[in-house]
Amino acid sequence: MNLHERQLELEANAVGLGIDRYRKGLEAQGEAQKTPGMKLIREAIVPLADAIKAFAEEANSGRPGRDIGRAKFLTQFPPQTVAYLTAKVCINAVSAKGQEKPVQGAAMTIATMLEDTLNFDLIKEKEPKVYSRLLNKIKNGSGNGHYQHVIMRNAQNKAKIDTIKWGRSEKLALGLHLIRLLEQVTGYIVLTRATEGRNDTPIYILPTPHIQEWLEKSHAKCELLNPVNMPMVVPPREWQQPYNGGYMTRALSYPLVRARNRNFIEELKNWDMPKVYKAINALQNTGWRINKAVHSVMTEVWASGGMLGGLPPRDDLPLPAQSYTDPEANPEAHREWKRKAAEVYNANQQLRGKRRVMGHKLRIADEFSQYDVMYFPHVMDWRGRVYPVAAYLNPQSDDSGKALLQFSEGKALGDNGAFWLAVHGANCAGVDKVSFEDRVQWVEEHHTEIIDSALSPLDGQRFWAEQDSPYQFLAFCFEWLGYSLQGSNYVSHISVSWDGSCNGLQNFSAMLKDEVGGKATNLIPSDTPSDIYAEVARAATLIVEGFALNKVEEAVHWRGKITRGIAKRPTMTLPYGAGRYGFSDQIIAELDKLNEGKSEPYLQGDDFRNATFLAGVMEDAIGNVVVKAKEAMDWLKEVAKIAAKGGLPIHWTTPSGFLVAQDYRKQIGNRVDTVICGVRTKLMLQVESDELDSRKQAQGIAPNFVHSLDASHLVLTIDRCVDDGITSLAMIHDSYGTHAADAERLSVNLREAFIDQYSGDVLAGFIENLRTQLPPELMDELPKPPTSGTLDLEGVRDSKYFFA
Repeated sequence: MNLHERQLELEANAVGLGIDRYRKGLEAQGEAQKTPGMKLIREAIVPLADAIKAFAEEANSGRPGRDIGRAKFLTQFPPQTVAYLTAKVCINAVSAKGQEKPVQGAAMTIATMLEDTLNFDLIKEKEPKVYSRLLNKIKNGSGNGHYQHVIMRNAQNKAKIDTIKWGRSEKLALGLHLIRLLEQVTGYIVLTRATEGRNDTPIYILPTPHIQEWLEKSHAKCELLNPVNMPMVVPPREWQQPYNGGYMTRALSYPLVRARNRNFIEELKNWDMPKVYKAINALQNTGWRINKAVHSVMTEVWASGGMLGGLPPRDDLPLPAQSYTDPEANPEAHREWKRKAAEVYNANQQLRGKRRVMGHKLRIADEFSQYDVMYFPHVMDWRGRVYPVAAYLNPQSDDSGKALLQFSEGKALGDNGAFWLAVHGANCAGVDKVSFEDRVQWVEEHHTEIIDSALSPLDGQRFWAEQDSPYQFLAFCFEWLGYSLQGSNYVSHISVSWDGSCNGLQNFSAMLKDEVGGKATNLIPSDTPSDIYAEVARAATLIVEGFALNKVEEAVHWRGKITRGIAKRPTMTLPYGAGRYGFSDQIIAELDKLNEGKSEPYLQGDDFRNATFLAGVMEDAIGNVVVKAKEAMDWLKEVAKIAAKGGLPIHWTTPSGFLVAQDYRKQIGNRVDTVICGVRTKLMLQVESDELDSRKQAQGIAPNFVHSLDASHLVLTIDRCVDDGITSLAMIHDSYGTHAADAERLSVNLREAFIDQYSGDVLAGFIENLRTQLPPELMDELPKPPTSGTLDLEGVRDSKYFFA
């Protein structure tokens, strides 16, 4: 079998694996989590909510009857919330295979979830701080309803909040009535009594024959739409227009640009963007292979139980031991045990997901280790960012995934490759906030441990496993051993990467020639790298000190406590649309890490209030460090609002020639937007309208604009590299990699591409794009763009740590 025939076989297998994955997901998650089930739920909500509302109104009209008791429960909820919950539970109770589910269990589930929702609301009212932490636990948890119920009850007990409890018979009657209403108004289900014994006649929920047939056909279609995309063993088809690249067969075909707006993709067919096609084809044509040395170690670690180097453990964490035998006699101890057991259960649920992904990676590595070269088809999002299509194992994977891959083509290190290989090794170890020379010195100082890691990765000191990116560091150790034996003639295969300095803010600072932001993001030459996160932490500390002198309680709590780690996430995410609310969540998450395993809290006072206070401080501090970025973001929002007045989307062309179309449309119809058992549920019942969503247009413009520009920089850099003879490229948005021997040339090319991109007035070009779209009266309303600073971008050429 030749490689072309093998590729066709692999693509057929990808479809089969997708069918298997879909079926397993259906079995594990239930109907309500799959597209066919979600469609049924959406269509059920309006008629069922109307029926629930009519029932409650009639029951409360003053006429006596048993319905009054049921109605008193329902009046505590919006009808759509009850309808959504009822439909979801009942759709999950049926399956395309016709498995029978007892109606009593479904009825109790519906009523218990409604009861729990009231208890969550009570916690929110009585103890907002406890409620906030509870939501974070659920958000990061397993999604299992029993787990949510347990941690909610534990939180109530711990906070001494009274629990709302309905009687079992009341819950059963309420749930049964709602199920019968669903049966009457939708025709989805039928309640059928079965005889299973002399006194055993349970009632089951079954799909009607029509729904049974519809589900089977719908799932059959969905199965074919979820292939497990793999690497290719022949070069992918090159992109020449938006529909003709990537995999070989129709079953795995997809458009170049992933966007909901099909008209936009059609427009791209006639759009001239040769630089974009050249770049994405160069990425696809980069040859890769499995790093067999890393693969061997990782396989052995996995077979031995995982854990080493950050791999997930193969076995579940054990439940905590019980120090008592009779729960009823030890209610406090039993409650504490249940709380700890729920945390272990949640951790195990998360570990199972990580184990599945790890298992997939190793199976793909096993499969493709036999090939000398493999390739990764790529696509783009509607802003121009590039992504590999293959699942689980690809050049944009995590530490273990990247370490399993190396370039198929090797290059001798030559005159300066060893230097950049050493810098890469230090970066993988987390030694990346110092000069290049200090990084190389760190490698030289740890030469013995590095060589030991390569010679005896499992039987030696295991120095590699202690580093920030352990498996990528192990891959470096193997190469450093080769260099130690062969010197500059050693043929290296791993990717050595250059990473941007808070790239979103780099782009905004360059766009507006901001000398202050430019210094903070390494656009200006310096002997050591600037650390913008540390600078923001210092700026926030100064602001907090001023509040503390005025006896602001939260400021006093934060005195001397603002670290680089606390400042990092807000600083990173500001250019991508995060604001005070998002900052507050990020700060709470960081505080949770700092408090973990500690007997004393990191901060005094209420963490929620402390985080809310610091979120506002962070916004001001970032604005002080990167002055012009905030001005540009605010200006873009105003422009988007004005454009939305005319009901017009916004189009712009990036410096690489890619056409971007931001076109958020309002959803019409009824919306379910509620918190059920601590989980926020948003569900549109009808379809997207033709009306522009002005709020989303304004919120999205700044992050989408800067994403399109970092994508453009990547494309222009790739094209320069291709012209320069660099053919092995590993690119991830703001991380650019190639062979160690070519690292310096890549460094030059990415700087030249950046200077070219921002040598002109990018915002003026954006305004010119708008001029072709907006009527004159709206153009007249546009505010003047922010004034540019005095930053000389020519300095980027000499800035060692621009990308480092």
